[in-house]
Amino acid sequence: MMTIDEYRQQYQGIRSSEVRELISTDTDFRNNTERLYESIFHAKLNKSCSNCWFDAYILIMRTNLEKLKAMQEKEFDLRAGVVLVDPYGDPKKTVTQRNLTDELALYHLRVNPSCIKWFSIYPNNWEQLAVQSGIDAEKKVAPVAGTKEPATGDSKAQDSTKGTGVNNIPKTERKAQAKAAGKSKGRPRKK
Repeated sequence: MMTIDEYRQQYQGIRSSEVRELISTDTDFRNNTERLYESIFHAKLNKSCSNCWFDAYILIMRTNLEKLKAMQEKEFDLRAGVVLVDPYGDPKKTVTQRNLTDELALYHLRVNPSCIKWFSIYPNNWEQLAVQSGIDAEKKVAPVAGTKEPATGDSKAQDSTKGTGVNNIPKTERKAQAKAAGKSKGRPRKK
């Protein structure tokens, strides 16, 4: 099977009209595109749709090379139609079958182990891998001994289990949120 690098090198720089001609006439191009697409995205290519062939070509040629290689070698796969959303609201960690990497899968399994039910393929030791990935992530974030931590605008420790609403601020630190109801100044109300 052709590698991603070989595919990109062979089909680099061709115009869209030439790609459409290859789709309709060149069986080697179709075979290479199909095999590569299915090995990367773990999904079947709709062979009866000429636009699907073109889309597959564009995805292989234009997606970040490192990301494609990570997707090709991944140990995890989501069920069709599943979207995992980060519970902390980070849009970069929203995952579908198309953009799933092992790193993102382990993040979601570490944060919410019950989402394992949404995976169609996963290794037997996924719990151990999820815990280990959390330890590795903390090591990357932890400051090196003898260096100063970067300054931030808020020096208080944050508790991620609590929200940031007004009710979480002690009463002594709260500012008046609204004025007491009473007569308003200005024009009288229309009846």
